[in-house]
Amino acid sequence: MQQTITATASGAEIKIASNTLVKNLFLEFENIDGTFSDNYFDLLPGVEKIVLFTPIKADVTDYKLQLKYFQK
Repeated sequence: MQQTITATASGAEIKIASNTLVKNLFLEFENIDGTFSDNYFDLLPGVEKIVLFTPIKADVTDYKLQLKYFQK
């Protein structure tokens, strides 16, 4: 699975893709509370998904080391 996380003015933009089908993908940031624009979804092979994240606290800067994803 490939991911790119870019900080934005309101949080982060997460681009995620996979070469295989990923069922029931769930995203979360460790120790960062906030809202994802979409979560718990199927990721189709070769299709990039963009998810926006808005943290409760606006001073979070290091997203890349804290993103976790799970298949449920």
